[in-house]
Amino acid sequence: MSGGYFFGYGSLVNTATHSFAEAHPAQLKGWRRMWRKTTMRQAAYLTVVPDSEAEIDGLIAEVPHGDWEALDERERAYARVDAAHQVSHPLPAMPAIVVYAIEDGRHGTPDRQSPVLLSYIDVVVQGYLHNFGEAGVQRFFDTTGVGTPQWWMIATHRFIRDINPYQQMNTCSSMTCLPASEPYANR
Repeated sequence: MSGGYFFGYGSLVNTATHSFAEAHPAQLKGWRRMWRKTTMRQAAYLTVVPDSEAEIDGLIAEVPHGDWEALDERERAYARVDAAHQVSHPLPAMPAIVVYAIEDGRHGTPDRQSPVLLSYIDVVVQGYLHNFGEAGVQRFFDTTGVGTPQWWMIATHRFIRDINPYQQMNTCSSMTCLPASEPYANR
């Protein structure tokens, strides 16, 4: 593929993680964002799965000089899927747009052996906060499937509480349970 755009829905929404110029807010219809594990990586991460009722926010950006090889290397656990007909964006033309997704049958629900890293959630949420504001962060959580809620509660309590300081809850893990009132910097 020469030229073209990608639709980013996870860490690629955080423009501090890449040098793709002129990223534009966009929406992808017909796909649902999910936390998934795969044998290709130790930690779980985001992918998209087909869902005719879903729509998710993200960014599109042009691949500089059509250097798909470099982006494919970064996204090596994913397959490139054509998605131009499913992306709403502000560009005047209809460029070729792809989305990266783990191939069906090659992923499963995160578990203790393949957790979602808090640092990864941080990178993704910071991107949504920068590009879509607090409402966009809430939409990110609302439109991201989780599989089993137990690990999701552990992974996201800190972010939900920090974004919405009025929501009181505890952040627990297998080793500790920290009260919501404890300052974030002391953790």
